[in-house]
Amino acid sequence: MFKNITFLFDLDGTLVNTIPLQLKCYKRAFNSFGISISAEDFYLNIGGKEIFHNICKKYNSQISFWDWYEIKNNIYYKLIDDGLDITPGALSFIKNIKSSGYGVFIVSSSSVKNINKVVQSINIHKYIDFIIGAEETEKGKPSPDPYLFAIQKYKLQPDQCIAFEDTKNGIISAKKAGLFCVAISYFDKNDDSLGNADIIYENFIEIDLDRLIKYT
Repeated sequence: MFKNITFLFDLDGTLVNTIPLQLKCYKRAFNSFGISISAEDFYLNIGGKEIFHNICKKYNSQISFWDWYEIKNNIYYKLIDDGLDITPGALSFIKNIKSSGYGVFIVSSSSVKNINKVVQSINIHKYIDFIIGAEETEKGKPSPDPYLFAIQKYKLQPDQCIAFEDTKNGIISAKKAGLFCVAISYFDKNDDSLGNADIIYENFIEIDLDRLIKYT
């Protein structure tokens, strides 16, 4: 189906800077239930699927996930329509991958609906072969399950996959699944938690595709 290398991208913070929007959404959604969360509450759990439950546990809240989730998503969609910041070089890098015959996946802790909304907003949807969202696995990042799901469902070889992440949890997930992992630091250049990645780039402009493939 594809050439021997498959590229698997995290979305939020890796290809596009949705993190500030997510923070606003979380704050406003929790506030609608009378819970005032801090930025630290959000960033301590970022990159993982359990962020809602961890925050509820901290504030001893029993609010319904789905009630909260609907409110958060309504806020999120309105903010997305105002525009998103794309990581420099991301679009041309993905175009280059596709034109070279390689597979392109999104593996994200966001829902498939949210992922589709974002990739259409930044006009990369036509280059994406498959999307793995939060619904696909019970455990999210830092568990390897999202990547293992993609590997098993699409019959990929872990040693022929390259993952792109921007958080500690994402890197742990990719490495536990046996993938070569590239960290993208553009939206948080002072993040010292990316050291477990195999290589770190500030953005996609810096990446030479042929050289990267030789690393794996």
